[in-house]
Amino acid sequence: LILGYRNFFLFSTFTAFIVRYLENLNSKYTLTILKMISNGEFSYSAEELMKWEIKSPASISKVIENLKEREIILEIDGKYSIADPFFEEFIQRV
Repeated sequence: LILGYRNFFLFSTFTAFIVRYLENLNSKYTLTILKMISNGEFSYSAEELMKWEIKSPASISKVIENLKEREIILEIDGKYSIADPFFEEFIQRV
């Protein structure tokens, strides 16, 4: 029981840290874009952007560049992926 509580506390602390870190990237779309990438649904298409409630492709270009500069995401053959598989798992659960 104590170990379970400890793990919950560590996960909660990690979650708070990541959320603050993502907020510091200065975009309300950062978490959404990471979720799109982790789900394999990232696209600049109007339909996909509407589905995720993103208003325009221009608003996400800067976020993508920011994430690439920080090596949070990678671009390989025109497709984006999250660099760290553990972080990707976390993003899918948030």
